Amino acid sequence: MKDDLTPVPVTLPPVELAVLDDAALLVLIACRSVTALGALYDRYGGVVFTVARRVTGDEQDATTITEQVFDALWQHAGDDELPVPTLHWLIDQARCRALDKRRGGSQTAQVLAGRVPGMLTGARMLTPPAHLQQHMRTLIAGLPSEQREVLALAYFDGLTCVELARTLDAPVAMVKHWLWLGMTALGVGLGSAGSKAPD
Repeated sequence: MKDDLTPVPVTLPPVELAVLDDAALLVLIACRSVTALGALYDRYGGVVFTVARRVTGDEQDATTITEQVFDALWQHAGDDELPVPTLHWLIDQARCRALDKRRGGSQTAQVLAGRVPGMLTGARMLTPPAHLQQHMRTLIAGLPSEQREVLALAYFDGLTCVELARTLDAPVAMVKHWLWLGMTALGVGLGSAGSKAPD
């Protein structure tokens, strides 16, 4: 089991880890590199928190869900089924847990204490920096209208693909295609931005 592996020290400083793509960071995380997990958290943590807060309407619930999502990433980084770009998987995890919480489920109330490295809790700001918020707004605004609409309905209103198809009067396959295109565009755009501040 991965929990029994001895952590592998990473000699790259955080500024260099930040330029690695998701796939490279996942390899390091699978080797139990906490600094690589921190780099991926810096890249996507704010987005995950924003999705969870939008769905639940509660900052504390969103914080708990964000920690749980990155715990799950820490546990499953070496699994073959974990996709790249990682943003797809992270947001799906956040959305499912947030919807479960909103619908009165108990899954998100079970805090996975002691499993996420402590560096990811408490001290780090979950709200994305202003330049990344602006970059995300620009990316979303640049998506075709059908992709913007399907992302909003799926990730903020919690509609399933069947419900989306009915609402948008479109085939389910087309709805899934729009979701995939939109998430891919956001993942590529946010990944390229990383945690780099504007000049």
